[in-house]
Parts: sequence; C-alpha cells; structure tokens
Amino acid sequence: MSNPVEVSQIIANAKKSIEEKKAQLGLTKIGDNKKDALIALKARIAASVANVQAKSYLDNTQISMPRTLPEQLMQKQQNMEERDRSLNLIIDSEGRTVDKRTGEVVLMQTPMPTLKANIKTQKRDYRTAMGGDKKDFSSGLASTVSGVSSVLEAKLGDKKSEGEKEMAESFYDNRLKFKTKERGKRKLVFNEKGKYLDIANKLRAKSKLLLLQKEIASISKKTGISNESKLALIQPKRTTKEVIPNIEWWDFAVLNEMNYSCMEALNDQQLREKIRINRLIEHPVQMKPPTHSDRKVAPAVMLTKKERKKLRRQNRAELLKEDQEKIRLGLIPPPEPKVKISNLMRVLGTEAVQDPTKVEEYVRNQMAKRQKLHEEHNASRKLTDAERAAKKKRKLMENTSLIVNVSVYRVRDLSDPAVKFKLEANCNQLHMTGAVLLYKNLNLVVVEGGPKQQRKFKRLMLNRIKWAETNSRIKDDDESTREKNTCSLVWEGTVKTRSFGPMIFKMCPTITFARDFLKKLGIEHYWDKAQSDVIIQQSDF
Repeated sequence: MSNPVEVSQIIANAKKSIEEKKAQLGLTKIGDNKKDALIALKARIAASVANVQAKSYLDNTQISMPRTLPEQLMQKQQNMEERDRSLNLIIDSEGRTVDKRTGEVVLMQTPMPTLKANIKTQKRDYRTAMGGDKKDFSSGLASTVSGVSSVLEAKLGDKKSEGEKEMAESFYDNRLKFKTKERGKRKLVFNEKGKYLDIANKLRAKSKLLLLQKEIASISKKTGISNESKLALIQPKRTTKEVIPNIEWWDFAVLNEMNYSCMEALNDQQLREKIRINRLIEHPVQMKPPTHSDRKVAPAVMLTKKERKKLRRQNRAELLKEDQEKIRLGLIPPPEPKVKISNLMRVLGTEAVQDPTKVEEYVRNQMAKRQKLHEEHNASRKLTDAERAAKKKRKLMENTSLIVNVSVYRVRDLSDPAVKFKLEANCNQLHMTGAVLLYKNLNLVVVEGGPKQQRKFKRLMLNRIKWAETNSRIKDDDESTREKNTCSLVWEGTVKTRSFGPMIFKMCPTITFARDFLKKLGIEHYWDKAQSDVIIQQSDF
C-alpha cells in the first residue's frame, strides 16, 4: 500500500491537472446546481482513485523504466525505510503482523500476479508516449493501463526540463517500428460433409493396392517373371538410323552420276565401256594398326649360366691384359704383392724371419686395405634409396599410350573397410587407375593399366583376398540363410584410352545413378553386363 502522504500528493496533482483542463476548456466556473457539483465531485474522486490504483499497479509489476536522479534517490530511500520497517515487524498470538515499537497492526502488501502480455503492452505504450505520440492519455481513465500512462506522463512531464525532452527525442528514431509477433485470429470453420469418409476411403484403397502389389511380386518371383522384367530394363545402346543414299560413294567415282538410273538406259556393252571392267584385281592399300610402332625392338638374348660365366672370364682376361701392357710400358706402377698370413713366408722370405712382428703388422694392414677397397667398390655400385624407388617404379610402369588393358570385377559385398584399403593401396602401388561403384549387393570394380599390372591385380582379387572369410555378410529376409561374399571377373579387354584417374570410391543410392555415372564416360555397358549377370544368376537359383 502507498503512504498517505503520497496518496494526498497524487490527489493534489490530479486536482491540479483537472483545474488546468477546465481552464483550457473554459469551464472555470461551475454552476450552483447541486447535480452538476455532485457529478464533478464524483469525477474527481474517480480520477484520484484511478491514479492511486495505477501507481500501486506500477509498483507491483516493477516495470523497469528510466527515471531521473532525484526519483532514483527517493526510490532508494523508500526501499531503505521499508527494509528498516520490515526488521521491526513481529507476529502476535492471533497471527497478525504488528510493529514491535508502536504495536500497530501493519497490513502487508502482497504482489499481484500479472500476464507478461500486459507488461509488454505497458512498455509499448510508454515507448509510443516517449516517441512523440500526441494522443491524449488522460482521456482513458476507465482502463488501468491508460491510467498508468497518464500518471507517468504527469510525473515525468512536470519534472523534466525542455532540454531533457529534446535530448530524449534526439535519441529516438521515428522510422523504427516495434512489432510484436501476435497470433492471428482463428475462425470457426466447420468440416464439410463426407470429408473424413473420403480420407478413410483413400486409406482403404491404398492398403488394398499395397496388398495387391505384394501378391503380384510373390507370384512373379515364383514364376520367374520378375527377373525377366529386370533384364528387360537394361537398355541397349541407342543406334541412329542410317540414311540410304541415292548412290554409294564408290559407285559415284565410276558412274559420275547422282543415282543409278543411268545403268538402266545403257546396254551391257555400253556399261562395260563406261565402267571399264577388266580382269585386273585391285588390292586396297593396307593400313597399319593403331598400336603399330615404327621402332624396331630387338629381342634380348638370354644366356645360360655357363655362358654368362665364360663371358665374364673373357672380359676380365682382356682387362688384365690391358693392365699388363700399361705396366710394361711404364704408364702405371706394378701392383703390390698380395700378401696373406698363409703365404707371407713364401712371398717375403728372409724379411719375415728377421722381424716377424713387423711383417705380420704389414700383412694385416695390406689385408685391411684390400677389404676396404672392396667394400668401397661395392658401395659405389649400390643404388641410393631414390634410385631404388625409381627402378621399382620403372619396372611396374608400362607404356599405355597406344593401348590400355581394362578389367571389370563384380563383388557381392564391399562394406568391409579392410578390403577397401587393400584395393586402394594395391591400385596405387601398381600405378593403376579405376573406380569402385558401391550399391547394395552389386559392387563394381573397374581397373585400368598394363598387362603386368592387370596380372598382379587379378591375382589379388581372385586368389589373395579370401572373400568368404570377410566379416561382412549379406543377410536375406530370413536371417537363418546367409550368402557368402563372392568376387567374379565380369570382363577384361583392351581400350584405346583411360576413362578414370586415381582410384575412387563412389556411393550409388540407385541403379540409375550408377549407370548415369558410367554413361558420362561412355562405358555404361560395364554396368549392364554386371547387372545382367546378377539377374541371370538369381533366376538360375
């Protein structure tokens, strides 16, 4: 509850505002009529009560609005007084709240709950009032919200100076519109007659259609029609219709006419003279195949082990003979005697007897020198790591500029990451290109490379990887029956150019997606061949 002083102050302000309104409207004097006086008194009382209720409601809701410095100090002082007063309150034997010092009964103010929508409305009205809206807020004394706005306008309008008002208006942008999300009104709409009956009929028809489709699928599976229909979906490559010309180009070179009508007008003798048929046989010019190379490759001569040893002895004998000639001419010094522990007495003779320790040290130094020279000679011929890697790559790389070998494999399941890693690692190590298309129980592996690379990769796919022992299994509708994973070679052959880059894995959600992916490269027949093999295999079982 508010203090009596505040209530009297608010009533005085209300009276003052009413007098000012009367002065503006020219109603400075009220007649002596008792009825008019009673009406005016009731209006003043209603205005004062509305202002008091508005202030009490504003304090209960605790709307956070900007205040001036004196108002803030006054509010802090009131809060301190209420806190001191609450410390002196006690409860007597009857359960009433009593002041400990004076013994008076104190009526506690209980906070009244309110909706957040009301608080938002009050804030919006306050913003509108501060934004320069010139509506008269004092005319709505019947509503509590408008009463709050009028009290705030009266209190703030009296205390604010003109400079403060101008400053407040300078920080407000009239272009801004505060729009809140309000729920639109819902109209009462009645359902039309038969609406839910139509929905129920559609659901029944849909369930019947699904049941009929299941029956057709089961019957076609038993009779084998489904496999034939799937096989029919595989479309062959479209061929353009050839236009039959009026005359073939090879006949035009002989007849020099645009059609064959001249042959009907000529007799046999004239036709022979015109065409000049003779007994000579014309052979067309033979063209070289596209993979033909003009460079002549001489086959390497393979020698036996005995022949290789003989050739090595002959080469070493020639080198030794050259060194002997150079020594005889004095071009190079003669080599030191090859002394060993076993032959030092035979080579050195009396020197070994005179100082055996010195001779043994000399012999061992010679042996160490020969060993070091031998190791350095071997190290000079040894390949470095880079040269060894280049040699290994050179052995694996093959010339595919003229022709490329292609192999297509079909795998039932490729969900095991270890198998994927093996395929990608071996393809990169062999410097091959290709792609892997992943789709349910039809996984296509296409690899491109040379003949040697294809042999190694084929051994990996068909022999080295144990497909039946992989962790992944394909489960049918009946979990008791499981099919083992398998891999089969669909096709292998040669093409002119490569179609892929480094090995990639492509997830295919549908069969059409996989076929279109290969169709862009002009090799959709790979997928058609693999799919037809799967359908035929299923129909056999």
